[in-house]
Amino acid sequence: MIKLEPKHTYAAIIGISKFDHMPDVPHCEKSAEKFHELLLDNRYIGLPEHNIRRLNSADGESLRDNMVKFIYSVSSRINNPHTYQLDRIDNLIFFYSGHGEKDKDENLVLFARNTSMETLSDLGIPFKRLLEHLLQTNLKRIIFIIDSCYSGAAQGGNDTINLDIRPDYCVIRSARKHQQSYFSDHPKYTDFTAVFFNMIEQGIRQPLNRFINIGDIGQYLRANFRKSERQNPDVRSDGELLEFPLFKNVLFRLSVAEEKIGSDDPEIRLEGMHLLKELISSYTKHELQVHALKITALTEKIVSSVFDEPGGAF
Repeated sequence: MIKLEPKHTYAAIIGISKFDHMPDVPHCEKSAEKFHELLLDNRYIGLPEHNIRRLNSADGESLRDNMVKFIYSVSSRINNPHTYQLDRIDNLIFFYSGHGEKDKDENLVLFARNTSMETLSDLGIPFKRLLEHLLQTNLKRIIFIIDSCYSGAAQGGNDTINLDIRPDYCVIRSARKHQQSYFSDHPKYTDFTAVFFNMIEQGIRQPLNRFINIGDIGQYLRANFRKSERQNPDVRSDGELLEFPLFKNVLFRLSVAEEKIGSDDPEIRLEGMHLLKELISSYTKHELQVHALKITALTEKIVSSVFDEPGGAF
């Protein structure tokens, strides 16, 4: 199975909350900061700090310049034969949270701080153009996470793009191309990122695998927004990225501990106890609250097994 190697994975993160000509969206900047933290955390993915770029900028021209410089630096690293094996970049994760709008051709345009409805073509970031540039970098995989209104239009008006595609790429989109994205249901994050981050931090039980792949993310988002009449996130993938493992599934290790603790073999049970202790030590206060019932049940199982062992009672 192909695995994501953190040292060969880069991330570009944009979260814009303050706008000159559009309503401010305070949750977008916080969402970008949170995603940055999650990418660094070894429990979920563990990217090196120097592999993450924050591309926020005051205006459209500066943001475009920063993005061009970033793409050039990625391309230079990939095409350098002297450092390719040790310093290569295989994967790019691109995260954007902010305003989005469709242009006259129904293609998504991302907003900088000073973008307005009247200056989409001059000061906006056309997703289609961004994709075209990145597809020329010889990356192996590009994963877009777009949290904006009309993000479903993030592959052209009819969801196709006519290019000789070299890297595989996918787009995790917060809404359909005719839908807006919202931020009213959570005090810190947008409605989409709150659910997305919850999946990363809590893990998923169906399917209970070591990693959460792109296809799993799509299923999780659809299930959690199934009853929403406002926005319905989805995943659009070209190539074979649906099977690509993006995040570690934190529930998997807890499940392994549970399986070992339930074993009839005392040595395997002991391994499970050590694993549970390790997990509890690594959990944050929030994670302990999330997994409290499971941890309590496993602890009771351990105590019960001690009393069931010959000579184990006291």
